[in-house]
Amino acid sequence: MNDPLLIIGDLNGTLQDSECLNYVNSSNSSRYAFDLRRMVNRVGLVDLGYQGPGFTWVKGSSRSMNTGRNYIKRARLDRGLATTDWRIQFPNAIVEHLSAAVSDHRPILLDTTGGIRCRSRLFKYENMWARDKRCFWVVKEAWAKRLHHNPLVNFHRKVKQTSQKLNYWNKTQFRNIQNQVSLKRAALQEVENRHQDDLLAIDLAKNDLNEALLREEIHWKQKSRVQWLQSGVILATGFIHILPDAFDSLTSPCLEKNPWGNFPFAGFVAMVSAMGTMMVDTFATNYYERAHFNKALPVKEDAHVHEVAHEGHVHVHTHATHGHAHGSAFVSDDLSTADLVRHRVISQVLELGIVVHSIIIGISLGASYSPNTIKPLVAALTFHQFFEGMGLGGCISQAKFKSKAIATMVLFFSLTTPTGIGIGMGISSVYNENGPTALMVEGIFNSASAGILIYMALVDLLAADFTSPRMKCNIRLQLGAHLSLLLGSGCMSLLAKWA
Repeated sequence: MNDPLLIIGDLNGTLQDSECLNYVNSSNSSRYAFDLRRMVNRVGLVDLGYQGPGFTWVKGSSRSMNTGRNYIKRARLDRGLATTDWRIQFPNAIVEHLSAAVSDHRPILLDTTGGIRCRSRLFKYENMWARDKRCFWVVKEAWAKRLHHNPLVNFHRKVKQTSQKLNYWNKTQFRNIQNQVSLKRAALQEVENRHQDDLLAIDLAKNDLNEALLREEIHWKQKSRVQWLQSGVILATGFIHILPDAFDSLTSPCLEKNPWGNFPFAGFVAMVSAMGTMMVDTFATNYYERAHFNKALPVKEDAHVHEVAHEGHVHVHTHATHGHAHGSAFVSDDLSTADLVRHRVISQVLELGIVVHSIIIGISLGASYSPNTIKPLVAALTFHQFFEGMGLGGCISQAKFKSKAIATMVLFFSLTTPTGIGIGMGISSVYNENGPTALMVEGIFNSASAGILIYMALVDLLAADFTSPRMKCNIRLQLGAHLSLLLGSGCMSLLAKWA
């Protein structure tokens, strides 16, 4: 059979014994399972996997006649199977188990795009998952299935399926950590106001709040290691690497003393560049915010009625109480939107400053003739660009651009230094690194780049985070932030000895 083949629906059998509970003891179910597995092996079908609950069929009585215990049969009878040719044509196909409304079978939905219309994001493991016992069962359930007869292909698909299930579980359980903390805090306040004498309910609400706060702390600790490391790298790049070169160029004896020797042009250009960056930062942030909120305004009234009706409501579920409380616990995503806008502006302006400096370095390297100068400069430049790329990459990852925008920014950063080297090689016959024109251009561009990087590091990256309430009330987070900052700036400062 060479044509692509897809089989989806209720197959009335399982491929593995782990896909059923209290179901395989029946002779009929065992025969159906055996026939299904034999057909899958003969035709060469591949299980498409799934997202959602593990069982698609649930049936049985709540009490067994013999033991008096719960006896509910569960099995994954509904699935999608396809040949390798079909899988190659639809590599992003995903089967999702939906909620059952009337039947004892869950409906299954096949999406051949696999969410490709949405922005794809890299898988990132969160340390806070390890505190939740359900994480172990999510991984175990995803890893228990045999997805292919080839061990390497099976391993690859298991890893991919595990990451997909963890992302789905994270999306449903920890969608917005800040909102969860706010909701837990509001729920605790509501319980304290309405059930002052119910100490058990208050203790349970406090435990829920403490658990949400701990997850938030673990999340920010993991995120801060890269965030503040990149801030130290960018800050040291501006102060240690770029600004001194600008002073050397604009105070060179090869330039005329009047006006270059009578005024600190390097510091002046850096100051003007920092002020211009502040203006661009302000205007760009306002533009992004207006664009976001204008896009969010035209919402149909019917679709918004349910949200408005439940705004300000908090559902409180504890072992001692079960109620529906009303209060001001509605939490919007304005804060996360503001952070997203800020990171997008930071990454774009920051890349501008790094790109200007990279082109100047490339021109200087391309115009060099001496191998004794080029070899150590290339080695030092490699580490230099590595640390700058790490700092810029951290900002881009936090900005959550679309895949095309990320690829464009990464490609732009990657090609600037080679482009500068090509320009330097093209003008090497007429280029004089000690000439007045070369010194003025290099000094002015380096000063502007230094001003951009210093402003972005101190104002947008460090000040915004170090003065946040989250940082002020957490000593361990402050310690980790300062250590990461010192490590990033120390590495770039040490590199200044060779570059």
